[in-house]
Amino acid sequence: VTMLRLIALCLLLLPAPAVALSCLPWGIGDGLSEARTAKEGYLPVVGRLTFIEDDLPKVDWSRQQDTPPRTRLKAYLSGKAWNGRSVATQFAQAIHLDILCAGPWCASAVSGETVLALLRQDVDGHVLTVSPCGGMLFYGEEKALRSVVKACLARGDCPASAAQQD
Repeated sequence: VTMLRLIALCLLLLPAPAVALSCLPWGIGDGLSEARTAKEGYLPVVGRLTFIEDDLPKVDWSRQQDTPPRTRLKAYLSGKAWNGRSVATQFAQAIHLDILCAGPWCASAVSGETVLALLRQDVDGHVLTVSPCGGMLFYGEEKALRSVVKACLARGDCPASAAQQD
């Protein structure tokens, strides 16, 4: 009986399994639809996003509670913006990259890649928000990204998310 109690006590002292972040599928169509219906103004831009990757939040797993809910980074976006008919207007500006965290789960981004950035206009300028479950940043080939934006915004032919395809 003593051995059983010892085993039971040891089992109680084991750490609980980590809880994973569960996100619904999120795609370009979801981002464009949200941007189109938001009360804030959004500007779709296809181009090259650059920033200092070392400034991205890093989670200290022994102090997860210290992970900030938001990290704002300086970034630069150069490419073409939506002009109401196509992705053709020159855009080259400094922007704010908002990286959101949900507990220890933080969004990420890659510098130097071709992206579709759905920029929200706020009092500080253009803001690109990325969350652990998606956000307004999508990677891809420039021509394909421009084509998706035009199809969705000009013709209403937005790609369905994985959740809508089930």
